Amino acid sequence: MARPQKVAIVEDIRGRLGRATGVVLTDYRGLTAQEMGRLRRTVRESGAEFQVIKNTLFKRAADGTQAEPLASDLSGPLAVAFGYEDPVDLTKLVARLDKDYQNLDVRLGLIDRQVFNADKITAISKLPARQDLLGSLVGGLHSPLYGLVSTLQGTIQKLVFALQAITDQIEGQ
Repeated sequence: MARPQKVAIVEDIRGRLGRATGVVLTDYRGLTAQEMGRLRRTVRESGAEFQVIKNTLFKRAADGTQAEPLASDLSGPLAVAFGYEDPVDLTKLVARLDKDYQNLDVRLGLIDRQVFNADKITAISKLPARQDLLGSLVGGLHSPLYGLVSTLQGTIQKLVFALQAITDQIEGQ
């Protein structure tokens, strides 16, 4: 491959690393071309990207970026999943693909500038999605506030009933 092409590829990878909220390195040894095609389509439909990259090009692209720790010890075939939205969604996707494709092995991942091994990527994939956590948070905040409003409303309602009873008693005399 000519040098200008390599420079363009390195810059493209560097741009993806800069935009990505999550990056997962995998070993795809043993996957057929058809399986790789299906895998790429599945990843693309999820809003992420999956690309086979030469180790040397990835090392050059990662140099000076947040993904630099990932490039420290690369060997063998390398395929990289880039996630641009919720990084937990990317880990869920990769964990599901790891189960679906026996020859796909997760090596390392980068989420929020922290490097995680395959076991931790799997553990992160079992976390609830961001939307679910936000919903739980809102529900948790809503419940005590609703209870407070109900209590205050009940107290005010009792006061109104008491005042009404006093008014009725005064008018009845």
